[in-house]
Amino acid sequence: MTADRNTAKLIRKSVCAALAALMVLCSFTACVPGGQASDTEESGSGTGSETEPAAPEKPFGELWENGDAVYTIVRPDADGLTTNIALALATALREEAGCIFTVDTDYVGWKEIPDRYEILVGKTNRPESVEVMSGLSAEKPFEVRAIGKRIVLAGLTHVDIAAAVAEFAAGYTDAALALDFVPKAGPESAVPAESGPV
Repeated sequence: MTADRNTAKLIRKSVCAALAALMVLCSFTACVPGGQASDTEESGSGTGSETEPAAPEKPFGELWENGDAVYTIVRPDADGLTTNIALALATALREEAGCIFTVDTDYVGWKEIPDRYEILVGKTNRPESVEVMSGLSAEKPFEVRAIGKRIVLAGLTHVDIAAAVAEFAAGYTDAALALDFVPKAGPESAVPAESGPV
């Protein structure tokens, strides 16, 4: 009876060891994105020349890492329509990245402007926004530009700001931006002359 017990224990240990080895092997195959062949492996078509296409390059680098947003979205303090455009961008990026992008005002009071990664939407009080806004004209009504730690999405009107945000977002998400609330023309589309107190 003890020989049967020892044999049963040995078989149980062998099965457990085999299952553990199988789980380790399965975990290595799970490391390949999408369960597809990597760039160095042959695809299953039999030709041996096809590889998985590389992911498209993000125009301004990574906006999120390890499930956390790297950038804070900053909008002008006193401009409700630009705030809504910034919130639409945050929603689209959240749907793509699975993390929350904070939308903050540009108002800092007596404090210094924070030294952080920011996406500046519209006419904020940041020097980078002022620099980009100074180069806008009727021929070039909006611009998307990275300056240091900040990505500037600026435009002469709300329509132009929405166009800059849509152009920027297209590099990071397939989700359509919900910008239906932006008036297409008229005085409502104009951006206030001042963005609020600094």
